[in-house]
Amino acid sequence: MTGTLDRVTDFALNLSAQEMPDTAKEAAALMMLDTMGILIASGPMETGVIARDTAALLYASNDAAFSVPTMLHDGSGWGAMVGLSSAILAERGFIGAPAITIEDADVASFWGDLGQFWQVEHQYVKPYPICRWAHAAIDGVRTVMMENDLAHDQIRSIHINSFQEAACLYAGMPDTTSQAQYSLPFAVAVQAIHGRIGVEHISGAGLSDPAVAKLVSRIHVLEDARHSARFPQGRWADVTLKSTDGRVFESGDTHARGGPEAPLSTGDVIAKYTEFAAPVVGSDRADAIRAAILGWVEPTSRLSDLMPLVFEP
Repeated sequence: MTGTLDRVTDFALNLSAQEMPDTAKEAAALMMLDTMGILIASGPMETGVIARDTAALLYASNDAAFSVPTMLHDGSGWGAMVGLSSAILAERGFIGAPAITIEDADVASFWGDLGQFWQVEHQYVKPYPICRWAHAAIDGVRTVMMENDLAHDQIRSIHINSFQEAACLYAGMPDTTSQAQYSLPFAVAVQAIHGRIGVEHISGAGLSDPAVAKLVSRIHVLEDARHSARFPQGRWADVTLKSTDGRVFESGDTHARGGPEAPLSTGDVIAKYTEFAAPVVGSDRADAIRAAILGWVEPTSRLSDLMPLVFEP
């Protein structure tokens, strides 16, 4: 045994907020703000309704509106549920298998920088409500169009090279929000035509936008071994855009924005949150939620300051 479990336990249960670096707390608050914007925006959407109703069934509530919905992507919600259940079991005396992911000598190096390297400062925030694998291609098209002052009606074709997983994303026009979020050509076309990708583009009438469908048919995606070799450490793509007057524009290798390689500014994250939240809960309530979450870095902040703003008044 390495004694790591005792260090991890002490870190998790006894470290005060004042002992945490301000940069880590600020990063955590921004991540929470981004998550809250997504939760609010997804509420009226099909995914939000399904998640809310499922939560009501899981927790035996007759009121489907009691829970803030989540998109339940990648099983994150189940991970939290398992963690909470494990804590309750342990409190009641349940004994599990040895904690080899902490105590085994082979993993000791992973815990050596506990309290020194804060992973929350090295996460990414998605600029778009789309699968992260598509972001490099979206960013490549965005950059080319902005730098060359191009409008979507000047585009003859778009050729995208990316890593294998990105090239295998859904290639057609989507029928559902989930398909829209995992369609690289659709996302690129929406960005090119509207200059942004909002909730309205991946739901409702946005799924059958005729201008988007027309451009999707002129977008071609291929795997490039150069980009595949850098995945999953990076999410890369390069874009070649041909204009209707015969000009050719190249993005060069582009990494997806939002992570340590190309971070979003605080203003960018706040703008994304506001765009998602304000149409659902109103500008005043959205601003109050933002202030409460970003205020969590202050010693006097309380979760109770936020909760009345989150639930329906």
